Amino acid sequence: MGWIVARVRGARFVLDIRDLWPAAAEALGELRKPALVRQAARLERFLYRHADRITAVTRGFVAHIAGLVKEPSRVTLLSNGAAVDVFDPARVDRGLRARNSLPVGGIAHDA
Repeated sequence: MGWIVARVRGARFVLDIRDLWPAAAEALGELRKPALVRQAARLERFLYRHADRITAVTRGFVAHIAGLVKEPSRVTLLSNGAAVDVFDPARVDRGLRARNSLPVGGIAHDA
């Protein structure tokens, strides 16, 4: 769907890979029928070929995908993460907690 929208709008298509499908589905037994595995693999290759850029969450995924495309430089590592200076779990925002009727000490638990 993203590829179609990008083409209709004249936009670049960036494919973000958070898991290796269909390989993961096949390994987990979620995708068993050989015809469906082949069809899913064709879709995977189509999307890799037509993506202007591909991002992946791990170095292993980047290496795997880079080995499947003609221009490995189109594949970029985009790891999960958080800016700990902005999202500090140890910092208690008393104002936010008060505005949302949350206890200052943390999450309330029913007894």
